[in-house]
Amino acid sequence: MRLFECNENGSCSRGCRHAGTHRVRHQQFHALNIGGNESMRQLPVSSARVAAIIGALIVFSLPGCGRERKKSESEPSSLRPPTPAQEEHVTPTEEASPSTSPAPAMAETVTGPSTDRHPVSVPGQGIAHALSQADALRQAGDFDGAVSVLNEVQGISGEEAAQASAKIVELKNEKRQFLTLLFAVEQLASEDPGAAEIAAEKLLSAGDTARIALRKAVRESRDSVAVEAARLLADSEDSGAVPDIIARLLRTRGALEKAKLAGALSRLAPVSSPSAFVPLLSEKFFPANHEGAIVLAAVFRSACKADSNEFERVLGAGSFESLRSYVGEALERTNNPAVARWAAEQAPLVNLFVPGIRGEYYAGTSFEKHVFDRIDDRIWVDDRKFPYPDGRQDDISIRWTGKLAIEKQGRYTFKIASDDGNRLWVDGKLLFDHWGSPANNEAAVDLSPGMHDIRIEFQQGGGGAWIRASWLSPDFAEKPLDSSALRALPVAPSN
Repeated sequence: MRLFECNENGSCSRGCRHAGTHRVRHQQFHALNIGGNESMRQLPVSSARVAAIIGALIVFSLPGCGRERKKSESEPSSLRPPTPAQEEHVTPTEEASPSTSPAPAMAETVTGPSTDRHPVSVPGQGIAHALSQADALRQAGDFDGAVSVLNEVQGISGEEAAQASAKIVELKNEKRQFLTLLFAVEQLASEDPGAAEIAAEKLLSAGDTARIALRKAVRESRDSVAVEAARLLADSEDSGAVPDIIARLLRTRGALEKAKLAGALSRLAPVSSPSAFVPLLSEKFFPANHEGAIVLAAVFRSACKADSNEFERVLGAGSFESLRSYVGEALERTNNPAVARWAAEQAPLVNLFVPGIRGEYYAGTSFEKHVFDRIDDRIWVDDRKFPYPDGRQDDISIRWTGKLAIEKQGRYTFKIASDDGNRLWVDGKLLFDHWGSPANNEAAVDLSPGMHDIRIEFQQGGGGAWIRASWLSPDFAEKPLDSSALRALPVAPSN
């Protein structure tokens, strides 16, 4: 009985299904046999059976044989990490070859999964957890990481493995589109307006993948590209981009780029959760928010010569209103006195007024020493009730300034009674002046619809201390002059 029929070179010509593949292993085997090839042929049957067992054990232990081969065949190829030879490298403009594997080639070199970079699914967490991790990486533009997570998932059924394989194919296809869109994002900053417009149209029509590409550009591209990407995200009302734009604003140096990023955030505010903007009010992120608003005001005041039309031409539609809104929000919501003071300083620049009239309170009957400012709802103070912090009611003077909102053309009559004296100007014209003693003044003036300047001054020496200002017209009876018609520039906090 012969188990092998070997050639002179020691390879197997028959009797072994691995002939030619494992020649080195067989040569080592034959070299150990007693008497070489000839002795092998002359072994009695009992000895041959022993040799057969030894030979079978050697062959069975070779890589790819027996149980090892069956185990490999039972594992889905889509869940095995690709070898370097299996990876394909496709440029963003290449088309997938029909002769390649059903799963499209990745467009970038995959260096292999890293547990430091990508989360790895743990046995028992299942396919749902792996898919969730993969989607989080996809949203960040890390398609390689998403594929690696699905390749590494463990302890899943055959149906779940098929689901993972299908998702991998989907991710690879989407990555090819993603890389093409990244090229379009770069074109947004092209010096050719036509190329930039075509790129913008392509991105706005490309759906969720374009959104991922634009967010990645905000995070990672150069400033000129990042600000254009932020603008498109605002155009598409992508409220989820707010954190990326805030982070970019924090590290951007260019003045115009800061202004554009702040404008994008202002435009996203109406469609975003208020909580998304909380980082701008924190100590860590606040300088970026404040700095961005300062730059917007500087661009409006200097580069655009305080011309709102020019401002919008440079920064885009709605940018002037965004600046006004920012100043208003800073006045109303901030707890930081420095921010409120800055906003109050910008209010005249952007014509931002609040209801009421501005009162400037002084010590001395002729405005000798300024004490404080505040917004008063009306000019109507009962006897000795003036709001000085130290309680003083004598030897004082007050100046009220603001705007009077007139809705209808007509003749308006103003009345001011006080102890001591008072004066009144409307649109810079002095209507009456009774100074130094109690007064009861009245004057009428024709006013057109719109905003008119108004100024009232009062002084008190001693004794009685009060003032009452009212007005009337043919359309309404006499009533207090109050915030229903008065408008004032905001007052900055004193500390």
